[in-house]
Amino acid sequence: MKNLFICCMAVILAVNVSYGVSCFWNNGDSANNYWVNPGNWDNLPTSVDGAYFNSLMPGDALIKDGDSAVAQNVYISHNRHYSDGSPLVLRQTGGSLSIGGQLLLGVADANAYGKLIMEGGEINVGVAGGLSVFVGKTGRGIIEMSGGTINTVSNFDVGGAYSGSDGVFNMTGGVLNVGGALKAGRVAGAKGRIYISGGTVNATHLYHDYGWLPEGDGLVDVSGTGEIILVGQDKTKLENYIANGYLTANGNNNDAVIVEYQEGGEWYTSMTAVPEPATMLLLGLGGIVLGRKRS
Repeated sequence: MKNLFICCMAVILAVNVSYGVSCFWNNGDSANNYWVNPGNWDNLPTSVDGAYFNSLMPGDALIKDGDSAVAQNVYISHNRHYSDGSPLVLRQTGGSLSIGGQLLLGVADANAYGKLIMEGGEINVGVAGGLSVFVGKTGRGIIEMSGGTINTVSNFDVGGAYSGSDGVFNMTGGVLNVGGALKAGRVAGAKGRIYISGGTVNATHLYHDYGWLPEGDGLVDVSGTGEIILVGQDKTKLENYIANGYLTANGNNNDAVIVEYQEGGEWYTSMTAVPEPATMLLLGLGGIVLGRKRS
C-alpha cells in the first residue's frame, strides 16, 4: 500500500507546472453537464490552464466514467454562491482529474462557496513544496468523499489561508493520500472540520499548527470504519492532540485506538475509533448468525 502511495506521488511530481489561460465553466450545452464537453466552457482547459467554476447557471459540473479531465489549477467558486445560499458544485463519479498545481474551493472572498462531491474515480493534485488543496481558502469550501481516490503531493488544508475561511472535509469512503500535512483550521480566525467515518486517510503528517502561524479553529474526528495512517511514530503527538481537543474519536476524547507499527522497515501510526454500542451490537448479532450457519 505504501509503495503504491509513493509511486502516485512520484507521478504527480512530474507534471508540468507552467501556466496557460483562464478557462471558465458556463454549462452552456443543454445536452449534458460534462467537464469534457467543450460546449460547457468558454475554452476547454488543458493541462496548463486554470479551470474556474464561477457560473451561476444551474447544474453541477460532472466528471464520469471514462472521462479524463485536466487543468493546472482548479477553482471551485472564485467569488460566488447561489442566491439560496447553496454552493457551486463539481461532482466526480468516475474517470480521472489531473491537476498540476492546486485544487481550491471558496477562493477569493466571503461570497465564495464551493463544493466537490467525490464518489468515484481518481483525482491527482501536485505542486511540490506548496499547498496542494485548500478547502475554504478565503470563503467556504466542502469536500464530500464517499469513494474513489484523491492523491496530493503536498498539504491538504481544511479551513484555509485567511481569517473567516470555513472548510469541511466529510469522508465516508474511498482513499485520501496526502504527501504532506493534513490540517484543519490553518490560521487564526479560520475554521476547519475533518470528519472521517469511513475510508482511509494516508498522510505524512497531521498538524494542529505549522509552528510559524497562530492556529485556527480546527477539529479532526474519526468514527465508524474510518482510519488515519501517518508516517512515523506519532502516538504521543496524537495523544496530545486528543488532550487539547483538536483530535477526537466518536466525537469525544476517550474512544481513540492508536497503534504504532512497522511495515517494510518504516514506522507508521494508525488511529481508528472504538466501535459505538450500536455497531458493537450489530457485530455481535452478525457473529451469532455466522455461528449458526457454521453449526
